[in-house]
Amino acid sequence: MLIYDPAFDSFHSALRQYALLREAKSPIEVEAAQIMDFYLLYPEVFVDFRVSPKFKRWKSYSKRQKTPYRNASGSKTSFLSFCTVFNVATSLLVAKGFLNDESVERGSLVLSDNGNALVLEVPRENMLSRGDGFLEALVEMYFAFGLYGKNGLKARSGLLEYKNDVV
Repeated sequence: MLIYDPAFDSFHSALRQYALLREAKSPIEVEAAQIMDFYLLYPEVFVDFRVSPKFKRWKSYSKRQKTPYRNASGSKTSFLSFCTVFNVATSLLVAKGFLNDESVERGSLVLSDNGNALVLEVPRENMLSRGDGFLEALVEMYFAFGLYGKNGLKARSGLLEYKNDVV
């Protein structure tokens, strides 16, 4: 049996990155985008994310989610494999002019101003949002918690090491 997993498809990853940046409407650090994108693909592992009371409903949401044919068991291992594809997709978006290459070198994702961005229309409802608000909640959490420190996305997710971050 052949099973397709969008987590390991660089073109699908590129479309998700683009949609995520359009939702955020401002620059996002690469590691934060990786974490948010991972939870979009595997919402069922969000149950392990430490949330504040404001976002508690999303933990129960994640318990109800089932991802057919895909399993993110061993989340850290799956996440590290996923990041490789994510970085390839970032390079693809830079090469095609959708992302600002200087900002990527500095560690953040910023949509390009050159007009190419208008060419790419992402069917957000079909790919990411599902109409449930999870994408919007992830972006809001990023802006509420940040990425670094013991209360940032890295620490709350447990997917990336945060103890050596300069805060």
